[in-house]
Amino acid sequence: MKFMACLFLFESVFMPESHRYFWRMCVYLVPLLPMYASHASASDERQLAEAINDFRGQPQRCEARMTKISKALTLNTSVALPINFAGSSRDALKASGYQAVTVRTIRLAGAQSAGEAFGMLEKRYCGALLDPQYADIGITRERGDWRVVLAKPLIDESLEDVRSAGRILLAQVNAARAKPRMCGKQPFPSARPLSWNTILETAAQGHSQSMASENYFTHRGFDNDSPADRARAAGYGGR
Repeated sequence: MKFMACLFLFESVFMPESHRYFWRMCVYLVPLLPMYASHASASDERQLAEAINDFRGQPQRCEARMTKISKALTLNTSVALPINFAGSSRDALKASGYQAVTVRTIRLAGAQSAGEAFGMLEKRYCGALLDPQYADIGITRERGDWRVVLAKPLIDESLEDVRSAGRILLAQVNAARAKPRMCGKQPFPSARPLSWNTILETAAQGHSQSMASENYFTHRGFDNDSPADRARAAGYGGR
């Protein structure tokens, strides 16, 4: 209030009446400029995401081959990274609460609009834009600089129910076990079918989540435990 009073005292003493309206408009509008810039940036980010999704929504020629339609990406602020970010993208997203299996980050410079940014992406990174594995996109803009982040989450909500997928796999395994076959140079007779066990399901699911979150892929666990160790820890009494 004291600041505004000083401004009005200044204009009443030093400023002609004809200039006062313009002066007051400037005083009121200047604090709104950061808000306007932020809104404009968010609008540009949405426009770029929409252009990318339109691109993914049609078969395209990219890197001398035709691609299939890919599902639309979700604009996700948890996936956005700063323009000058340096370091592990996966670790940074994990710190923001987003568990990513795969991350691709792209930096653009000199694009003054969403249209120009898309033109650069289409020309240089069409393979990344059309990659069907990605589900989320984060976009950051500062003037002519852009950072685009494409990510695949640890838990993909578009996947089938975990147990339903497991049952399908079990049926396929049992179909293979029902017939004698060669594995390499070794013959195997037919074998009795396997049955679903919820205890082993829990052990397997825990190991899968550990591999995804800690970024490794091996039968040995992050703590060097074996499949048998995990089964016993889950309460399984068989062999």
